[in-house]
Amino acid sequence: MRTATIVMILGLIGSAAGVASAGTAMAADEPGLLAGPKVDAPDRRVSLVKIGPDGMLAGLEDREEIVALDLLRLSAAEREPIDRLIRLRVAEVMSGGLGKIPILLELQEAIASGEDARVDDVLRRFGATRPTWANPTPLDEIIEAALPEHARSDYRTIVTEYRAAWLDQHRGTNRELDLDRGRGLPGPAHSPDAMSPDAMSTDADAVAASDAALWVKLEREKKLADIRRPTDASLAQARERFEKIGRRLELTPEQEGRIQTLIQEYASGTNFKPKPRDGLKLLGDLFGVLTWKQRAEMVRYLREENPRPRWRPLRDSPQGTLMAAGLPLMLIVARRRRK
Repeated sequence: MRTATIVMILGLIGSAAGVASAGTAMAADEPGLLAGPKVDAPDRRVSLVKIGPDGMLAGLEDREEIVALDLLRLSAAEREPIDRLIRLRVAEVMSGGLGKIPILLELQEAIASGEDARVDDVLRRFGATRPTWANPTPLDEIIEAALPEHARSDYRTIVTEYRAAWLDQHRGTNRELDLDRGRGLPGPAHSPDAMSPDAMSTDADAVAASDAALWVKLEREKKLADIRRPTDASLAQARERFEKIGRRLELTPEQEGRIQTLIQEYASGTNFKPKPRDGLKLLGDLFGVLTWKQRAEMVRYLREENPRPRWRPLRDSPQGTLMAAGLPLMLIVARRRRK
């Protein structure tokens, strides 16, 4: 048997619904006292395509369909319906609570196997209960339809150019990138050698099939990143909160280890579908690990984190006992069978 540690949030499950993806406007710096006369730079069309020092296409922080929005001159009113859609997609990815953990573990194993078919199958089942995120209509088409008329052409150009650069790089060609245009877009393809019409047709079909496979690969990578980004952000927040409460309660390494074991048993023993009585049992076991002083400090922590009057953890959230206990983190040691 081998073990792998996976961190999941309990205390803030569902909070991702409020995650906003709106871009932020950058204010222009004030000119220095010794600055020369201001010279307006020529108006150059923006692009997502940036070539790094290694000659490779620079990665994006999010899907090109979403990042492209930050390059458009949209008013807050024009951007709001699109941001609402983006927030909904993130909320769907983060939904599921404990019940989501098994399929995430399965996805992790599918990725480790290197079998694209397995990954695609898990992604399909993950999206079965997430209709907005798994909408078969391409995201760029949905966003473009929601954009005002004046922004649609620019949006389409930005997205298309980035995809062309990505495709050119992943085709494995050695074509040089034309950087003289200020956008880092791929240069023109080399002229093909003279060949018969049949040979040219066969070659074109092979290229089309290869490109289609690359598009499938790109979409798979973007779906995996859709899941990874908010999850990683939540894990980072969870770790920070757990360290905070650990310092406050002055948990010993032995106590932390015991808490992790209790949580593992709570999650796996209930098949990731705990009932209120399971939460009550865990709460009792959890407080059994703490000293009387730590229990009193936990009560104070609860009151600070949940200032609303008459909040009762066992009544308001008995199933997510760690939420009730104020512990924002769950450490699960998931045992897997050897293949």
